[in-house]
Amino acid sequence: MSLRKKEADALGTLPVGKLLVRLAVPSIFAQTVALLYNIVDRIFIARISGAGSLALAGLGVTAPIITLLSAFANLVGMGGAPLCAIELGRGNIKRARAILWNSFLLVTAFSIMLTGAILSFKKPLLYLFGATDDTISFASAYISICAGACLPGMLALALNAFLVTQGCNRENMLFVLAGTVLNIILDLLFISIMHWGITGAAVATVISQTVSALCILGFLRIKRTVLRLLPAPIDVDILWHICSLGFATFSMTATEGAVVAVFNRQLAHYGNDIYIAAFSIIFTISQFVLTPVYGINQGGQPIISYSFGEQKKERLVQAIRYILIEDLTCSLITTLAIELFPETLLALFTSDEAVLAVGKSMLRIFVLGRALSGLQWGVQTTFRAMGNALFPIIVMGIRKIVLIIPLAYFIPWLTGTGTTGVLLAEPISDFISVLCAMLIFIYFYRKNISCKSY
Repeated sequence: MSLRKKEADALGTLPVGKLLVRLAVPSIFAQTVALLYNIVDRIFIARISGAGSLALAGLGVTAPIITLLSAFANLVGMGGAPLCAIELGRGNIKRARAILWNSFLLVTAFSIMLTGAILSFKKPLLYLFGATDDTISFASAYISICAGACLPGMLALALNAFLVTQGCNRENMLFVLAGTVLNIILDLLFISIMHWGITGAAVATVISQTVSALCILGFLRIKRTVLRLLPAPIDVDILWHICSLGFATFSMTATEGAVVAVFNRQLAHYGNDIYIAAFSIIFTISQFVLTPVYGINQGGQPIISYSFGEQKKERLVQAIRYILIEDLTCSLITTLAIELFPETLLALFTSDEAVLAVGKSMLRIFVLGRALSGLQWGVQTTFRAMGNALFPIIVMGIRKIVLIIPLAYFIPWLTGTGTTGVLLAEPISDFISVLCAMLIFIYFYRKNISCKSY
């Protein structure tokens, strides 16, 4: 099948709990290692002599653009990979390969278009996202390199989903690890030794992502993988299904960038560049809560998709229950860790007293709602893995469009709480959206799964 045959057989026969551990643990490791890309850059940038806080704030305002690049990569990866898994469950290897090739072409086309658009409107976008005259030079230098050479990073992000879909989590983990270790070494060389500043961080990131992308592309070309990257006709029907299924993940990622942009502008309005620098760190730390959740969902998605493709109801229900329980457990534990040790985590990134002073309370407020967010991500993964694009979009829209962005403007204006009011929009939105997600899921489950005869 898409993978080496024993992995294909395991998706359909190995006990669900054991299989989830086997697939999720490497995914969690890979997600954690991938997060180090952001962490390492911020640690080194925050320690640039004489300009650490301004450089960090400049990096922070590039986050919406970087997130947009990730959104388009996720559109392809999270849209194409479940389709591949479903086809593999049906035994249709030829169509699975065609999906992979069309996904490769699609992410390549997106990267070319985005590079041109971002470089053409770079400075207006950065000012829109919260840059000031003091931070624009840092933001511009970083995004010029990362957006100008975004293809390797987008390919690596999109195509690693196809490794997980075939059960090749170990290889995915090793490729991500190789890129991250190289990134750390190059950051040390370019920033600390050669003193290239924020430009060095951007160059290190691009080189590291290129290495990861080449490893993945090489692996998908070898003969022992059934889901190989082989030329196939451009199929409009496949492209449409990739985009429609991946749109929910795209929307979640893209609107996350919009949220960061809104928070940056509001924190600049009620605070200053110190608050933006602190938020750059806080947003990265908050991703730590979801890192194990992402790993569990990435490992669990092929199980759900494969079981759905094979029409095995009992196995499908087992997989969904395991994923929801483990997602909730992980989000609770990681949120608690951050609430207990905010100063320790912030100190990993910066020694700037001004940033640390405002960052502690900001961090505790911002991540509070993440405690239950594992449930929401588990629900969205379940929908997407079964080829349902509508419900994840509804769940995402409730949190990002209906709640968090309006609340980030409304709460500080109504209550006069300034930056605290801006940050409160995050946990309030998290709690309400989790409740809505579970209500939608219970309705969907009762109508389409528990009462459906497979």
